[in-house]
Amino acid sequence: MTVSESKRLVLYEQLADNLGPGPAETLMDQLPPIKWDEMATKDDLRQLGDQLRSEMREGFTAIELRLTTKFAEQTRWMADRFAEQDRWMADRFAEQDRRITERLEEQDRRIAEQDRRFTDRLADQTRMIMLAIAGLGVTVWASLLGPSLF
Repeated sequence: MTVSESKRLVLYEQLADNLGPGPAETLMDQLPPIKWDEMATKDDLRQLGDQLRSEMREGFTAIELRLTTKFAEQTRWMADRFAEQDRWMADRFAEQDRRITERLEEQDRRIAEQDRRFTDRLADQTRMIMLAIAGLGVTVWASLLGPSLF
């Protein structure tokens, strides 16, 4: 049965007539403003708390699962990008290594060619010196032996 405001007022007036306004006010303050069956008990609050905790655990578990999935996706994406970058850098280093090797081989060819030319010139000069020495020797011997032979 619902207690209306008019019924509460009638009750208050009768209590005030019988007990006085102070005790009537105190007694009326003890009455709930709603029906007794609508009042929450400690058990109701405990059950509600358990239900909320359970729902929060489920929610946090779902969030954790989503975050774990997203982190795994992000990690895979980053690993793929790093692998691509690694391949790109390896290709660039291989290209630079090839160019350096070609230049070094060209330098080796040039040095070998200069060495061959130097060796040929040295051989030519040595022959000329040897011929000059031989010619000088013949001239010296001819001048020494010449007057006695002629």
